[in-house]
Amino acid sequence: MPTCGGSSFGRTPKSPAATLKPAPPCSRSLPANGPTPASPAKEDEPITCDDTIRALLNELLGQFDSVSDQIIACVNQLDRESSDGALRRVARIVHNRATAAQTSSAMYARLCKKMVEQISLDIRDETIRNAQGKPITGGQLFRKHLLILCEEDFERLWSTQGAGASATIAQITEEVPEAGVNSHLDDDRRSSVIAFMCELFKQGVLTERVMHNSIKLLLNKADSPEAIECLCTLFNSVGKILDSPRARAHMHVYFSRLQELVISSSVDGRTRAMVRNVIALRERGWNSRLDDYA
Repeated sequence: MPTCGGSSFGRTPKSPAATLKPAPPCSRSLPANGPTPASPAKEDEPITCDDTIRALLNELLGQFDSVSDQIIACVNQLDRESSDGALRRVARIVHNRATAAQTSSAMYARLCKKMVEQISLDIRDETIRNAQGKPITGGQLFRKHLLILCEEDFERLWSTQGAGASATIAQITEEVPEAGVNSHLDDDRRSSVIAFMCELFKQGVLTERVMHNSIKLLLNKADSPEAIECLCTLFNSVGKILDSPRARAHMHVYFSRLQELVISSSVDGRTRAMVRNVIALRERGWNSRLDDYA
C-alpha cells in the first residue's frame, strides 16, 4: 500500500540572478524565451492565460523566483470583466499540479503564498464578499478559491473512498486513470492532497479551521488504514503548529481517539505502530529527535 508520508519541507534553491522581462498579454503569446506549451495552439487560436500558466509551471522547479514572477504578471494582466472566472481556473490548475505528486508540495505552497501576497487588487469578484460586505480582491480572492478547492477535493476523495473514488479523481484532475491502477491512484491522490494542505498551512495560506475539519473527517474514517495513515502524516507534518494553547483541548480529544486505536483489535500491526509513533512524538513535545529529548 502506498505510503501517505508528507513531503519534505524546505526551500527551493534559488537560480542564478537573471533579468526578468515583463510578461506580455497572456491572451496573445507566451513570455519571451519562455517555456513552450505541451500542446501547441493552432495559428488561429490565441494562447490563453491557462495555457501560459501550465507552460510556466513546467519550468518552476529550479527557476522559482523568475517563473513565479511571470505567473503573477500573467494573472495581473487579466481583463477585469472576466478576471474572476480566469482566476478560479488558475487556482485549479495550480492545485491540480501541486497534488499530482507529493515531492513538489512545498514548492507549490510557496508559489501560492507568493500569489496571495502579490496578485493585483484589480482582480475581483463582486459576488464574493467578506464579512463587512466588501468584494474580496486580489490575492485574497485567489486564496478563497484555493481554500474551496482544497476542502472540496479532500472531502470528495474520502467520501467516495472505494469504487467511485477513481472517477472522482478523474473529474478533479481532468485525467482518465488507466485500467488496473485505480487503487494506486486513489491512495497517491489522497497522500498528495494531504501533503499539499499541510504545506499550505505551514505557509499561512490554509486556515486552522480547515485542518481541524480534515482531522475530524479522517478520525471518522478510522476503520480505514489509509485514513489513519494520512492522519499520522498530518500530525507528523503540522501537529506541533496545531497543538497551540487555544487548540489544546481539541488535540487531547484527537489523541484520546488515537489511544483507542492502539488497543483496538481491528487495527493492523503496521498501522498501530504508526499511531504509537505519533503519540510518542507528541509526548516528546513534538521533538522528533530522541537524543535531544533524553
